[in-house]
Parts: sequence; structure tokens; C-alpha cells
Amino acid sequence: MAGRDKIIVIDKCYHGSVDETFATLDSSGATIKRDGNIGAPVDLAQTTRVVEFNNLVAMEAALAYGDVAAILLDPAMTNIGTVLPEDGYLYALQDLAKKYGALLIIDETHTISVGYGGMTRDLGLKPDFLTIGKAIADGVPVGTFGMTQAVADAIKARVELEIIDTGGIAIA
Repeated sequence: MAGRDKIIVIDKCYHGSVDETFATLDSSGATIKRDGNIGAPVDLAQTTRVVEFNNLVAMEAALAYGDVAAILLDPAMTNIGTVLPEDGYLYALQDLAKKYGALLIIDETHTISVGYGGMTRDLGLKPDFLTIGKAIADGVPVGTFGMTQAVADAIKARVELEIIDTGGIAIA
């Protein structure tokens, strides 16, 4: 989102080694880099807010500043054991993203195994972006993403890309 310089990630999440997502909360609740994040180009508190999974109060507080471009999360935490979303959490989070004008990015890398469309389709979620990693290539490091037509149109308006429309799925 233009003019917004922060993303929100979930505490203890893992979205590869992208520096701005490799963050956690310290004992005071401040955003800090996780152990192993040796490449962060700036203090992560400048680019990232970290919120605990299933905590809608903290999510809304993090969004209330009006500077969050996107929320990136797995629909179920899978890298610290399996932590399922509480009833209604993902729908309420989706509503908060819309209320505060942040894009919702769902990472289905692990949860795509739920079935065709992963947890996103299973639960009827409507994220702005969907990402899938290694699961689609039998463990080979590869990834893909999809987005809504509205997001594709906004990208097209900002940069000179040709977007090919393939029946509702935009591919750049």
C-alpha cells in the first residue's frame, strides 16, 4: 500500500529468511530480530510489527497506527507445533485488514496440504495475496503467489507490467 511502511507478521512465524519477517517479540512486547537474522538492513521495528497468533486485540492495536501495508500469516501455525486458529479468528482478522486498509497475505506453504486450495479455500477466506512454497514442487525451493484482480490492477497502475488475465488469476 502506497505511503505505508510496515508489515505485520505473527510471532514465531516463518516465511523463509526474509529479514523483515524474521522477527519476534521480546519480553517487553517490542519487535526485535529473531536469532539467526543476521542480515536485517535496518532495525526491524522500522519495518515490522509482530503480533501473537489468535490475538485480535493486539492485531487491531497494531493496525490502528494506520501505517501497515500488509499482514502476512499462515492460516495455522505449523513451525512451532501445530497451532490452529481459534473459531472466528481468521474471519475477524480478514475484517480488520479491510477496516484498516491493509492487504492480507496468506502463506499456504504448509497448510495447502488440507486439500485443493488449502485452508484458505476450505475456510472460504478471501485474502488479497496467497503464497505457496515448496509443497508444490516436492520440496524443491520454489514458490508462487496469486492475488486478487483488484491488487493486480493496482500493481499495473503503479508499474509498467503487462498482466495476463487467466480467468480471474493474474499472472505477471
